[in-house]
Amino acid sequence: MVLPLDVCYHIAEMLEDDPSTLRHIALTSHALLSCARSSLYKSITVSSNAFCRVDLLSRTLRADPQLGALVKSLKLSGLLRDDPFDTRALQTPSEPFTSDLLPFYLLLNLHTLNMESVTLTRGIDDLIAIMGSLPSLKRLICYQLAQCDSQGPMRPRPPPSSASLAPPQSLRFPILRELVITYGRWSHWEFATQLLQNYLDSVGRLESIVISMRAAVDALMWVPVIRAAGRWLRMASMSIADTSMRSYSGNLPAEIGSYPSDQAYVFDNLSYCPGLRILHLKYYPDPLISQATRSHGLFEALCTVLERQPPPWPLLERLDLWLFLQPDDVVSVSYQLCARLASVFADKTCFPRFGMLVLRIKPQPWTVHSGALSSRSPSSDRATVKMWRQAFEAFERMPGVMLDVDMLRPSSPLTPSVFGLI
Repeated sequence: MVLPLDVCYHIAEMLEDDPSTLRHIALTSHALLSCARSSLYKSITVSSNAFCRVDLLSRTLRADPQLGALVKSLKLSGLLRDDPFDTRALQTPSEPFTSDLLPFYLLLNLHTLNMESVTLTRGIDDLIAIMGSLPSLKRLICYQLAQCDSQGPMRPRPPPSSASLAPPQSLRFPILRELVITYGRWSHWEFATQLLQNYLDSVGRLESIVISMRAAVDALMWVPVIRAAGRWLRMASMSIADTSMRSYSGNLPAEIGSYPSDQAYVFDNLSYCPGLRILHLKYYPDPLISQATRSHGLFEALCTVLERQPPPWPLLERLDLWLFLQPDDVVSVSYQLCARLASVFADKTCFPRFGMLVLRIKPQPWTVHSGALSSRSPSSDRATVKMWRQAFEAFERMPGVMLDVDMLRPSSPLTPSVFGLI
């Protein structure tokens, strides 16, 4: 008796969460072999500095190149050069990851590549080579990457010459739909420059982008990439830090100097993305600024761009604001600005789809003024939430709009939602 192919695939789908059974089927059932293989190779994770597994995966794919076409999602996690728990280093020196370790060119149907805590041998050259081997890639996640020539926090190098930026002719870059770039010890700003100068088509149709650099202003280097996505962009998540918090000077987009603030520069470029539906901002204010003015610049710049005619984001449905504040911060924005923001969204002719404002408050445990750690009680958290909710109470009276105010809770670095990226 021969099972119909659709029945075989249905059986394999039901066993997707049971890889042990799938492996047994692949070894013992000829009828279900192809279906079991498809499920087993659809999503692959190599983690915890397991370079032996990288080598095993490489040899398996080279031995049977057809298996590479089955891989839809690949996650490389924890492949750090200086991982103290690398037991393999007891026998052979620990080596960083390089694009040559895996035959990426065999992964013709790979649509998701997640690289988390990976040390790259040649930095962005490895990343460029990997992307150029994945024509079907749609989703790229680069979380806390490092590169071999980095010692401590990365510093920008002089701008590369035009000759060094020339793309290899053999690379066929994919058209990305989602891009996630977070802080790390790698020259991500050079990656942004490469994308803009040599591979603009790769980011020209981005629908979702997450740029998270915490309190560093490095995120500003990615603003031109956000603008390049233009009308295709649906979701943007970005960290914003005040100018005075810059850990270095120079190598930032030259046009920033023509804007009154970094926030104004960010919002003006975001205004070139009229299809935006979700905007997520993580704000790190300067701890040296007085309490009365903290967060004021962010809300002022936001209101200014929202009040433009025609409205910059007529399809906007949700606005998320994460505010990382000093321990003594209560409500670091004037009630007048809160009311101004509410009046903008109250005009349904400009923002007919807007239905949710999410505020997450995160008081920092350290204050620059006292130089000491401060502890918070649950009652103080509740009081903080109550005061911020009162400041934005105009949103609660707005029909069809939900106001969600809470403290920012710890979460895992990478969650199914991009909002898990802090």
